[in-house]
Amino acid sequence: MKISFCQVILSILASAAVSTGSLIGRADNGTVPFTDPSLTRINTTTAAIPTSPISQAIISGDHLYVSGYLPLAPYTGVIVRPDDVVAQTLAILSNIQEVVENAGTSLNKVVKVTLYLKNIEDYETVNGVYAEFFGTHRPARTAIAAADIPLGVLVEIDAIV
Repeated sequence: MKISFCQVILSILASAAVSTGSLIGRADNGTVPFTDPSLTRINTTTAAIPTSPISQAIISGDHLYVSGYLPLAPYTGVIVRPDDVVAQTLAILSNIQEVVENAGTSLNKVVKVTLYLKNIEDYETVNGVYAEFFGTHRPARTAIAAADIPLGVLVEIDAIV
């Protein structure tokens, strides 16, 4: 009987699940994988708290990597004005600012930003909000049309400091 590559992988995953109780596997000592001590997780209650299994940001070496933020209100997690790209962009940038400042740095040290836009037609509007928010500081930036952003929001933004 011929066995496919997929069947071999599924067999390995099934064996791992049986032996460890999990599909993700475990470290040799049977513990759940953990964040390496060289990394620092940033979590603050003053910015929207992700419901996904992610950190708000991670410090690695001299850099801060801020997770992609959706326009969620701090404390409540409610989507900010579902049909208003200006309000959503401001909410996200404010959340990013809270995370950046909680990490002990500032917006004027942001080196790279990625914008994910549900509608590329919103580019000029988002660009105006972004320019006003960052003032004379001009981080490198990429803008991408993303048809299916989580929760059906209009924009998502991540940053590297």
